[in-house]
Amino acid sequence: MLDLNKIYQGNCLEILHQIDDNSVDLVICDPPYFNCSKDSYDYVFKTKDEWIDWMLRWTDIVFKKIKDGGSFYVFGGIGPRNGFAFWNYIERLSDTQIFCSYINWKRFRPKGYKGKHNNWGDCREDIGYFCKGPQPSTFNKQYMREAGLSSASKKRFEQTGVGLSCGNIWTDIPEAQLDGGMNRTLDHPDQKPVLLIERIIRASSNENDTVLDAFAGSGTTGVACKNTNRNFILIEQEKKYCQIIEKRIA
Repeated sequence: MLDLNKIYQGNCLEILHQIDDNSVDLVICDPPYFNCSKDSYDYVFKTKDEWIDWMLRWTDIVFKKIKDGGSFYVFGGIGPRNGFAFWNYIERLSDTQIFCSYINWKRFRPKGYKGKHNNWGDCREDIGYFCKGPQPSTFNKQYMREAGLSSASKKRFEQTGVGLSCGNIWTDIPEAQLDGGMNRTLDHPDQKPVLLIERIIRASSNENDTVLDAFAGSGTTGVACKNTNRNFILIEQEKKYCQIIEKRIA
């Protein structure tokens, strides 16, 4: 078993094998998408099938590491160039694992597609939610950071900060570069906000559980785990991002 609360640099297909089977409570992964954004890492794979096959390879290893009843969240997206690759991956994964929900996170600012200036901006991010076994062993109800339309909901939110019960459409968390109401430089071009990852962690794990992120990027999962008293295992291939993570989780 790898030591907890550390970052491991390397290819996840190699490092994942070093984790004990049935030892992880929650997995959160934000892998490279397929032809979905302006970012170069979204264009590494030549075909949709090549990308899906790679996704299923590492996902198969990951599920061996998850405890029975543990949860798996994976980020993705669709676009006019990718032929519904993420949906196809979700469908394929559903053949062997238990599909729980499909979450839409609404970004506050649209993101354009590479080479496209004649289409609606993309304001959503997709998250597939699965569990290992017939049902998740942990699910803690979460609440939105905004009130509902009723006067009772608005009053409760003003008094307690507790908003609507979370469904699978999340409209209340701004993207990382807008966190705090200001533009700022990101540590990673596709950096997710800490609040977004914290919501997943609070919902699908308990304190002192172990969370795995096989595509750690700038380490937001590690930061969210420290904030919520969870253990973590982070895997990241790029040295420059590993250095950023070390600073963020120090």
